[in-house]
Amino acid sequence: LWPDTYLFNTDADPSQIANRLENEFNAKLGELKADFKTKNISPQTAVIMASLIERESGSEEDKSIIVGILWNRLKKKMKLEIDATVQYAIGTSEFSKYTINNKITYPEDFSFWSPLGAGIVRTIDSPYNTYKIKALPVGPICSPSIDSIRAVANPTEIDALYYLHSPDKQIHTAKTYKEHQENIVKYLQ
Repeated sequence: LWPDTYLFNTDADPSQIANRLENEFNAKLGELKADFKTKNISPQTAVIMASLIERESGSEEDKSIIVGILWNRLKKKMKLEIDATVQYAIGTSEFSKYTINNKITYPEDFSFWSPLGAGIVRTIDSPYNTYKIKALPVGPICSPSIDSIRAVANPTEIDALYYLHSPDKQIHTAKTYKEHQENIVKYLQ
């Protein structure tokens, strides 16, 4: 469903609203379907990848770099190891605890995208946990922007396998795990 501002009649039923949001999403995605087809990327895969990019990028410029790195990891059958997928898994699990009789009742301090504690990423059992699976998650983790979807269609050719963002939101890439560890020390400690 495409996030945007829509005007609806007050008597519109939920299916009309959902159809309009879905049609808008398909129209936006339709602009890039030819690009996906030439690169052998299904629309579903593109949306899932774009949702990861939406949550992982520090800026618009980072998006195509991160896509290039994630495709490299998938080609090598590596785990993507994306924190945002674990946050999503935890959030959906926690969120469902507060749904009673189809009504959402959760505490005021509930945070869907809560920070991850040390070591938790490998303890969460979920088809969304990319620290445990060597594939894309089973579905999108958020509604991606059109820029994230475009980045999937136009990844940066890069030989890096790792990336991180320093506190100033600058991306730093590495070809090897050793280089990545050096970046962690240099930019995050």
